[in-house]
Amino acid sequence: MGLAWGLSSGGGAGTSPGAKPVKTFTMKGDMKLVLSLHEALQQLSQGGQCMPRHSGPYMDIQEGATVTVYSASGKVVATGALQQGVPSATDCTFPFTASGVPEGEKFYQVEVEHSGRKPVSAQKARQGEVLIELKSG
Repeated sequence: MGLAWGLSSGGGAGTSPGAKPVKTFTMKGDMKLVLSLHEALQQLSQGGQCMPRHSGPYMDIQEGATVTVYSASGKVVATGALQQGVPSATDCTFPFTASGVPEGEKFYQVEVEHSGRKPVSAQKARQGEVLIELKSG
């Protein structure tokens, strides 16, 4: 029964006759987690690797964490994931990509896990210049 419904449903949005295909792009950017002094020293003592946090508001910020892209109106339009973090003396920067972001918005909102939505201009989103900065501790 589910298979028959799936075949008759037309496969999703944008497939109805006469509908224009929606142009999309891949959003690229970085999520920078600025570390407290204690965390920076701990990171150095553990070989300079971006280590997962075991407590605090950003304990989910690590490789594989979900990146959600919202339209200006708040609708989920794409998802991606954080890649391996790149450490520096004061922070960890996690690159990310989110494919299938529809064009046409004036701005987007980006959220990493449950860190809160951050506005991003459409121009920065299309040019791969997204920077989400969070401060730990």
